[in-house]
Amino acid sequence: MKSMVSKRKILAASIGFIFNAGVFVVLPLAFLYYSQQSSAIPAVLTQLKTMVGIDVNSIAVTVAIAGAVMTGASLIADLTESRSFVNLAAKIASSLLGLFIFLNLIGLGDVASMGYLVKTISIEQQSVGWILDLKFFASAMVVIVVAELIVSLLEYLTSKTEKPTE
Repeated sequence: MKSMVSKRKILAASIGFIFNAGVFVVLPLAFLYYSQQSSAIPAVLTQLKTMVGIDVNSIAVTVAIAGAVMTGASLIADLTESRSFVNLAAKIASSLLGLFIFLNLIGLGDVASMGYLVKTISIEQQSVGWILDLKFFASAMVVIVVAELIVSLLEYLTSKTEKPTE
């Protein structure tokens, strides 16, 4: 006999879905929309892209797409039983996409930088260099995500050894 998902679990999953969708999908897309509607902002973003090499619109789109997939994976993880492989896969996907979004934001679009950026701004015939070093935060987030993955795997393995409750 198939087990039904409780109303409380559906409510909690729905609230989490709405929150995640709002933060990781709607906000980046609203920023993108607003930045294209305002007359002053596109000029500033274009200057930022040409002078420093940071494409804020690309970052917003990347966060929105990864956020949509992460939100769906979180919803699946919240609605499935902890003993199912689908639940484990959804938790892993959600955690890794959260890490990707974090690294994308602190790396200003460069995930591989792991939070360490060296940029040069050239204005007329002068150049100014700056360094943004957020490696500590990137490393801490990687450790947190690895811990989440280990906990998810252990929960999955222990739930497989337990007898299902009916």
